[in-house]
Amino acid sequence: MTFQSDFTAALRGKNHLPQQIAHGPSTAQARFAIYRNNLIVGLRDALRTGFPVLRKILGADNFDLIARAYIDAHLPDTPVMAEYGADMPGFIATFPGIEDMPYLADIARIEQGLRRAYHAADHHAMDANEIMAPDYDGQLTLAPSVQIITSKFPIFDIWQFATDQSDQPTTAQAQDVMIIRPEFDPVVHPLPIGGAAFLNALIETGSITDAVVQSTDLSETCFQNLFAVLLVNGAITMRALVPPKEI
Repeated sequence: MTFQSDFTAALRGKNHLPQQIAHGPSTAQARFAIYRNNLIVGLRDALRTGFPVLRKILGADNFDLIARAYIDAHLPDTPVMAEYGADMPGFIATFPGIEDMPYLADIARIEQGLRRAYHAADHHAMDANEIMAPDYDGQLTLAPSVQIITSKFPIFDIWQFATDQSDQPTTAQAQDVMIIRPEFDPVVHPLPIGGAAFLNALIETGSITDAVVQSTDLSETCFQNLFAVLLVNGAITMRALVPPKEI
């Protein structure tokens, strides 16, 4: 085992010290213990900050238990702490003991999407006049801040309830959502049936007409309402920008 792998294993709390420290003075061992504890606390706090709704649903103690297991399995691979927890949705989807809450992974994806939307690049938001101008022949796409989350569960209802925005019971119907950033703060918005397919088709084709044709489940009324939401919230831009990807 190299010193680096030995040091990393010790940071993960594998009940041992790096060889050089274990054979060193007791003060070095004490300093390493402090460093390891500060690392664990810092990463746990980053996960608490990144997934507050997940923590609220699970309860603080249960969340911290899952967070510690996540830290043991996933040390940061970037110095940007806002990006820590990128693997949480997949991790929590297979975590033992919470099989009766399979929607938690999608809630984590929403929270992850909110962070991505917040830090996404700025863009030129197109308005209806630009899009409908006779001389405009460019292609369209969604703003980099737009995030699309599909689910087999009523995640918008669950999200609304967990964030105290609604006290209504959840439906039994699967729901998809998009995250848009109208100003500086991103928001979660429900998608109609066929809405996610339309957005993905718009990303793929750059054409409103082609996207509508491919979205056979999206009614005309729902399309009009969805496109109005995109326009009003500045979520349509020119295709030259790198399009967002589904989480």
